[in-house]
Amino acid sequence: QTCALPISLRAWKDGETQVAQGTWRTTAPARSVSAVDWAEAFEWFGDWSWFYRFGPLGAQVLEAVWSDDSGQERGRAVMLAGGQNLPIERDLGLCAQVLSSSPEAVNVRVQTRRFAQGLHWDVPGWLPDQAHAHLVPGGERVVRFTPMPGRPAKSFSGQLLALNLVGAVSIQA
Repeated sequence: QTCALPISLRAWKDGETQVAQGTWRTTAPARSVSAVDWAEAFEWFGDWSWFYRFGPLGAQVLEAVWSDDSGQERGRAVMLAGGQNLPIERDLGLCAQVLSSSPEAVNVRVQTRRFAQGLHWDVPGWLPDQAHAHLVPGGERVVRFTPMPGRPAKSFSGQLLALNLVGAVSIQA
């Protein structure tokens, strides 16, 4: 079966300045892998991978989001065009808020004003459903925590860290 996939592309520089946005549709057979050319989504040339090294890097963070026809997100990829070595910052505008809490699960909303690289959690006794993911500027995601298997649920308290953040964000239910 062949699927028609709308793909949205966005690019940022300096942690929060969006410098490009584009969308296009492609088709791909189910369970296949395909390469896409970023240049097809834009009306102008951009050295998105910094291959040609024309001046300074035009964008440090590139994001592709695949959706189905109903708009439901099916996949997301983030690329750091200049490599993993981003500047470490004191304030990303990163925050974490407990949305719901029970002995079986805790849901936490994470938001950021600037790009947050490699988000990871330190919450003793609890396992997040996602870790070491990037969060693009203005991005938001909900992370679900469950108690570690075979152990009684502890009180929910810990911290959220990012590779490009000095310090951590405290979180507790």
